[in-house]
Amino acid sequence: MIAICNGTDLSPYVGQGYVYARTPQYGATVTTMDGTDHSAKLRDRVELTVPLIPVTLEKLTEILQLFPNGGAYVEWTYFDPFLGVTTTKQMKYETRESELRSVLINGTEYYGGLTIKMIER
Repeated sequence: MIAICNGTDLSPYVGQGYVYARTPQYGATVTTMDGTDHSAKLRDRVELTVPLIPVTLEKLTEILQLFPNGGAYVEWTYFDPFLGVTTTKQMKYETRESELRSVLINGTEYYGGLTIKMIER
């Protein structure tokens, strides 16, 4: 799996893969005199939901710094299953959803439950 954000490889921290969706975007709708609506499809927009595996606090801090507050754009490289190629796109992250849970493994505390949702620019 390929998951690179602004040049930082996050592939080892992505859980069971990511959820990929394509959402069509349409232009303005025009209604003709016969009552028929007409609109043109402009493009498909890619949406990604990326769940992360539990990581240490230090690694979690590094990951969160890649996604600044305010919904900034990031450069995301991933495998596009629709196109069948690895691609890089500007993505706006919508949320950093988290129900952070901590667990102690061999004396090291790990934090899990972070999911990042992004949509193509």
